[in-house]
Amino acid sequence: VQRSWHSRRSRRSSSSSGSGTRRKNMRKGEFSRPKASGKRAIELGAGMGLAGLAFALMGANVLLTDVAEVMPLLQRNYDNNLSAAAMRAAGSESHLASCGAVTVAELDWTQPAHYAALCPPPFDYVLAADCIYHETLLRHLYRVLLAITNERSTIIIANERRSESVQAAFTGLFGTAFTFKKIPLSKQDADFCHPAIELYILKKKKGASEDALAALEAEEAAEAAAAAAAAAEAHLAATSSGLQRLAVQDQQQQVEEQQQEQQPQQQQHQKHQSQAETQQLNSSQPQQLGVSAQQGQQPAADSCQQPPPQQLQQQQQQQQQQQQDKQVPWQTRRAGVEAARLLAAVQVPHDVAPAEKP
Repeated sequence: VQRSWHSRRSRRSSSSSGSGTRRKNMRKGEFSRPKASGKRAIELGAGMGLAGLAFALMGANVLLTDVAEVMPLLQRNYDNNLSAAAMRAAGSESHLASCGAVTVAELDWTQPAHYAALCPPPFDYVLAADCIYHETLLRHLYRVLLAITNERSTIIIANERRSESVQAAFTGLFGTAFTFKKIPLSKQDADFCHPAIELYILKKKKGASEDALAALEAEEAAEAAAAAAAAAEAHLAATSSGLQRLAVQDQQQQVEEQQQEQQPQQQQHQKHQSQAETQQLNSSQPQQLGVSAQQGQQPAADSCQQPPPQQLQQQQQQQQQQQQDKQVPWQTRRAGVEAARLLAAVQVPHDVAPAEKP
């Protein structure tokens, strides 16, 4: 309970001190109403235009700028909050007399023609909230600030520290033409300050515009020359590597063409070789056939020798018997076989003379 009471008391004291600081800054100071009233101010990268609209409530005539894509939102935000109709609808007509004029215009930092066509510089105040987040945009912002300010202009930059490299590039580049003054947290409003948000007040150095632009142009020319040289080296390397690849491809193509030229020759050589082998085989076959014929003729000659007459007669009888056996039916042949068996079984007396044939 005691801790909560102390915390509530500290919050009340901080809010009361913050409101007191705000009232003090509105009465006097570099950005007080008496100092800002009637002055010309421009907000770069306005987005919703919150900083510029708040500065217009202090009496400054503010030009809200951003790229073309943001223009509808920026114009609608002004119309709904700080236009005469919106102030009357909100019952704040009494503040119209003390409120400065607000204008919305397109501004692309990368196009010098855009900021050359703006209201004639210099502006008394330049507001830039959360515009430093990438190194590629620093030089464009640098050129814009050199073009729209003079030694009496006050530049207010609110930046969130996202990258140490971007922060170093910002301070290194802008430090050549502007003086830096960082607002410590103790000097900021207790209700709206944050350790990650840094506030800077910049002032242009005397005679810095021409020298700074000349130095920037020389640096950019050197970088462009270096980039062109690097591109030329890369192109040369790519060309040489490309030529090497073409040479290798030509060699491969020549090898393929030689192989294609040699392939018919190889095929013809193989054809001739196969024909020679075939001819050799054909020539060797008659010799083999002659040898086999000679080997076969010897038994034939031997077989041509006629056998003895008795053997020839027996062979003829056998052949005749085989032909008769083929002509006689099988039943008759079987009966004859059986009769021969019976005759062989009958014992004929030796003294009986066989009957003579008639």
